[in-house]
Amino acid sequence: MSLSGSKAIMDTENVVFEDAVLERPCVYCKLLEFNDLQQGGRARVAHNGTRYVAFDTERRRNNISFWGIGFPKTEFPLGYQRDGCLPDLPALSRTASRGCAFCDMLRRDILSAWNEKIRKTFDPGLNTTGTKSAIYPKINIEEITYKFGDGIDTRPELDMLIVYFTVMRLRRVVEYNFQYNFQARSSDPSSTWFNVQRRPIPLGGFSPARYQRLNQLICHSLPEAPAPVGDIYLPTRLLDVGTKTSKTLRLVVTKQYRPLVEARDYESLRYATISYYWGSIEDAKKQVKTTRDTFKEHLRGIDEEKLPKTIADGIKVCREIGIRYIWVDALCVIQGDEEDWAKESFEMCKVFANSFITFCILRDSCTSGFLGERRAQRTLKINFRSVLDKSVSGSLYLSMSRSPRKNIRFGTSGLSTDRVAETEIRDAAWSLRGWALQEAILPSRKVFFGNVMFHMSCGNLQESEDGIPFEDWARAIFPFPARQSNMPWSSPWWNLLKEFCDRSVTSRLDTLPALSALAGTYSDCYPGQRYLAGLWESDLESGLLWIHKALEPADTYLQQRKVEYVAPSWSWACGPHAISWLSARLGSPNHFTREFQLRAAETITMESNPFGRVYGGHLLLHAKTHGLPPDRDGRLNVSRISHSNRSMSAFDFYYILQSKEGEYITHLHFDWDMHGSRHREGYPEGPIDRLWMVLISSYRLSNIDMARRTHLKDPEIMLGLVVRKADDGRGYERIGLFLSESTGLGGRNFWSGIGRQHIMLV
Repeated sequence: MSLSGSKAIMDTENVVFEDAVLERPCVYCKLLEFNDLQQGGRARVAHNGTRYVAFDTERRRNNISFWGIGFPKTEFPLGYQRDGCLPDLPALSRTASRGCAFCDMLRRDILSAWNEKIRKTFDPGLNTTGTKSAIYPKINIEEITYKFGDGIDTRPELDMLIVYFTVMRLRRVVEYNFQYNFQARSSDPSSTWFNVQRRPIPLGGFSPARYQRLNQLICHSLPEAPAPVGDIYLPTRLLDVGTKTSKTLRLVVTKQYRPLVEARDYESLRYATISYYWGSIEDAKKQVKTTRDTFKEHLRGIDEEKLPKTIADGIKVCREIGIRYIWVDALCVIQGDEEDWAKESFEMCKVFANSFITFCILRDSCTSGFLGERRAQRTLKINFRSVLDKSVSGSLYLSMSRSPRKNIRFGTSGLSTDRVAETEIRDAAWSLRGWALQEAILPSRKVFFGNVMFHMSCGNLQESEDGIPFEDWARAIFPFPARQSNMPWSSPWWNLLKEFCDRSVTSRLDTLPALSALAGTYSDCYPGQRYLAGLWESDLESGLLWIHKALEPADTYLQQRKVEYVAPSWSWACGPHAISWLSARLGSPNHFTREFQLRAAETITMESNPFGRVYGGHLLLHAKTHGLPPDRDGRLNVSRISHSNRSMSAFDFYYILQSKEGEYITHLHFDWDMHGSRHREGYPEGPIDRLWMVLISSYRLSNIDMARRTHLKDPEIMLGLVVRKADDGRGYERIGLFLSESTGLGGRNFWSGIGRQHIMLV
C-alpha cells in the first residue's frame, strides 16, 4: 500500500473547510487577529530552517515553575469585552448583521447554549423567551484568550480560543466558558509559526481527501501491526465485495472459494471486520441476514441496495482502501441456527484478532450509515499575518467539536486539550453494547467512525483524523498481562467483567456468548484455568462473592432466573443486572483465603463453544454450613441497620443476624435488595424462613482498616453465600451473601466448632 505524498495532495486539493470567513470583523473582533509582537513573541528559526514564534517564560497565574525554571506563557488575553441581554443579544445581532462572521457564530452558539442548558440551570422559572417578572438576564463577555498547550517537553502548540462570559439575573452571577479548537492546514505557514497540531476536516460527506487521510493513517499503522508470518487465519465465511472498479457482493465459504484458496500473498487474503450497533428491534428486523433459507442465494449474490446503510458504507470503505473481503455478523453467521451460531461466536476471538482492520461504528443504528454529512459545528476561517515577520501569513480555522450545550463549561474548568475521540467513543451507543466489548479489545487495528471524524487505534498509534492523539481505553484491558507479571492472574478478568457488566445485550441469553471470545482468549493466555459460567475455578473464593445491583421484589428476581435460564444461581450472569465485587471493596482478589474444597464442578454447554451459552451447572462443595433456624414465630432474628452503623467492610450489607440473646453473628445481603429498602419495619421481604450460610472465604483487614474499626477483636472476616433449598429439591440456590466480623459471636469463632459437609449449589 503506497501512500507517499498523500498529505500534500490533501492540502493542495480544492476542498472547503470553512462555513464562513472573518473578512469584515467588527471593532471588537479585530482583536482576534493575533498580534504576535504585542503579545511578547520573538521570531525563531528551528534546526530544519522552519520559522516560528516563541514567547517568554512567566510565573503568572496558570503558569508553573519548578526549580526556578519557567515555562512558556500559555494563555494570551485579547482584551475583548462587551455586554448584552438575553435572549435577543441585540449588540451581537447588530455587528453580525453588518458582516462580522465571528459575532454571527458566537451569537448562534450562546443562544443554543441558552435554550438548551443555561436557561434551565440558571433559573428554571424563566420561560422560553427568557423573561420572568420582566427582568431580562444580562450577559457579559469578560475576555477572549488564545490558549496554547503546556509544552513542558516540546514547543507549546496553539490549541484553542476561549470565550469567558457571565450570565447575571438579580443578584446571581454564573461564570461560563466556550472553547473553540484551532486548526490549520499542514502546508500553511501559520501551522508551523504557531505549532498548530490540529488539522481542519473538509465539510460535507466522506470526500476523496478524507479517504486519503484514512489511507495515510493505515500506512502509518503498518509497523505497529505487521503482516502475519506463516499460516493465515480466515473465518468460515466472508463477503467478497470486489474492487473499486469491479464491484461484486456475495457470501463465500473461505475453504471453498478459489481466489482465497489459490492466494499466495497476505494482501490477497486480508479482510476487514465491522462492529456496529444493530439499533432498535425494528432496525434489527430490517437487517438483511443469512439464514438456512437464504444461504445458497447469498452464495450467488447479495443485493447491495437492500443492505442497511451502515453495512453498505462499510463495503464502500473496503473498496476505497483496497480490502476485498469483509466479515459481517448478520451475513457471515447463519442466523437462527443455534449450532452454527455457537460455533461462530466461539470463533469470534480469532475473527477479530486476525482481521486486517476493524471498523467500529459509533452511530445509533445499522440504518444510520457513517459516510454521510459530518455532524460538525460551524467552522470559521480567520486570516493571519504576523507582525513580527511580514513573510508569515496564512489561515487559522475555529470550530467547536461538540454542540454548544455540551461544549459550555462553568468558570475556568474544562480547559485541557479537546480529544474528540475519547468523547465520541465514550458517548456512543456502541460503547454500551455487550458484544462490542470483545470487538473493541481483540482487533490489532481499529478505525472508529464517529459523528465528527474518524479515529485510528493500532498499537502505539492512536490518532484522530484531525491529527490529535488520544488514549484508547481498550489498551488498558488487552493484551492481557503475561503470567510472569506481578499482577494477579485473575485481576484483568475482573477489570474486564466490570466493563462488560456496565453494558447491555439485546437478549439475556447472549450474556455469556457475548463474552465467550474474550473468555477463550483469556484461557489461552492463562492455560490450565477452568472456566465456569463467567468465573474461573481456581478463583472461586473471590469470584463467588458478587453483588447484583438489583432492587425489585424477591419473587420477581427469583422467577426471572427460572423463566429465562442463563446461568446457575452462583454465577453473576444469572440475572440481568450490573454487578460489583466484594474484592473491589475489600482489596485484591488474591488476598482471599479459600475455606472450602471443590469436589466437583460442571457447566453444560455446547461442545462447539465451551465458553458460550450455559444450559445447566452445579458446584459440589465440601464446606462449613450453618442453618438459620427461625424462632417460634417462624422469623429469623434479622433486622435492618442504619447507614451510620454500617462499617466500610460491610458497606453493601444492610441487615444483621443476631442470636436469640441479641448478640451479633453476621451481616447479610439479599440479592434482590441492593439498598436494603425492601423490608417491613426492618424485617427483610422475601423467602428467608429457611436459609443456610455456606462459608466460602476469609479475608484479613489491613492495619489501616483495623484502626478505623476499633470494635473488632481480630482483623479476620468470614465471607460466604446465603442459600436456600432449590424448588426441585436438587441442591441449593444462592439468594445472598454474608459477611461476619470478629465482634460478638461473629468471625472465625462462630465457625470454629462446625464441621464440613457436602453441599451442591445449582
